[in-house]
Amino acid sequence: MKYTPPLLPIDCAPSEATKKQLQELYSWYLLQIPIRISYLTNFVQATREYEAWQADYTPASLKRLSSWFATQVKTQKRTKEVMQAIERQLTFPVHISDYDITSDTLFLAFDIGMYFGEVMRINHRGLEWTLCLKPKNDVNFGSVVLTGIGKIAFNPNLICRTLSYSYAKDMNSEKNMLAIYNNWAETVFAGKSK
Repeated sequence: MKYTPPLLPIDCAPSEATKKQLQELYSWYLLQIPIRISYLTNFVQATREYEAWQADYTPASLKRLSSWFATQVKTQKRTKEVMQAIERQLTFPVHISDYDITSDTLFLAFDIGMYFGEVMRINHRGLEWTLCLKPKNDVNFGSVVLTGIGKIAFNPNLICRTLSYSYAKDMNSEKNMLAIYNNWAETVFAGKSK
């Protein structure tokens, strides 16, 4: 089964999008959650040894999903031109990896992030999906995030994208969504669980 990425309603970076485009992205995102989770479930279950995985919105489902995700992460070598473009943007020299995550992996992380976020939202009272519009220099700007826990926004899509880079380096990484979920539950959500 070939992975089919979602068709995003905007074709620019959030920092370049208008407020109207970002609002369209937010509305689209909310409508896509059940569709993309259903697609993700079918995609995971099409993989040998993961046929029984269910998107049951339990924290325990995150560990098995993380194991599956680690096997799906694909990388590609950066071209010399891409490496030079990155170097030109740097304020000071740092090591730049000569590989990057494929776009299919990033879109897969996007779908997994939707599911991860729903597990958080369903299991913790007061969380809701919102669109981050301020401040413009916030790492979450233009992203659909979970809020309702004070000033901290939870961005499951960014977390899953970061996990994909971790898995690219070490497929057996101990980093997984359940560990992240538990960390947040113990520190940020203490006393707010359903």
